[in-house]
Amino acid sequence: RKSGVDKPVVFYGTSITHGGCCSRPGLSFVNRVGRDLDVPVVNLGFSGSGRGELEMSEHLAAIDASCYVMDAVWNMVPQHMTERYEKFVRNLRRLRPNTPIILVEGCDVYCKTAQSKGIMDRNTLVKPTYEKLLKEGWKNLYFLSSEAQMDDDFEGTVDGCHPNDLGMAAMAKAFGQAVREALGMKK
Repeated sequence: RKSGVDKPVVFYGTSITHGGCCSRPGLSFVNRVGRDLDVPVVNLGFSGSGRGELEMSEHLAAIDASCYVMDAVWNMVPQHMTERYEKFVRNLRRLRPNTPIILVEGCDVYCKTAQSKGIMDRNTLVKPTYEKLLKEGWKNLYFLSSEAQMDDDFEGTVDGCHPNDLGMAAMAKAFGQAVREALGMKK
């Protein structure tokens, strides 16, 4: 690869990560990131799942990745976030101590209109976890905010939540920048 990155970027998440509402698989933000940065990708997006079960951190760690992207907020109720999120990230880091990890807030346009309090509640736990781990001295840890991912209108989604092709393009740009930073790639 021209990028020099031969190990895959592993994305873990939900139907949004999976690309459930784009018109064809190649238009999912994960596949776009792979093409745009010329890096291999593994898409572990699970419709209706991606709930941060500790066992999944073991499966992710079994893949010798260049970077892990945690996009699993969507289907995790606030209780899951409290009970699982930090444990998941800590276990992944224990198993892959030198591999960059990107923690990602869930992003939907409803968040910005206060109609989706559940996502907002879950998101309030992502950045504090990131900041806590940085204070503990963690390296190779990155954060992607919800604001960076999509516009404030409904044109990029099919339902105010699941990105269509337009939304996937916006997400690919944001995720691509985060992956580029985590891998130390030049622009």
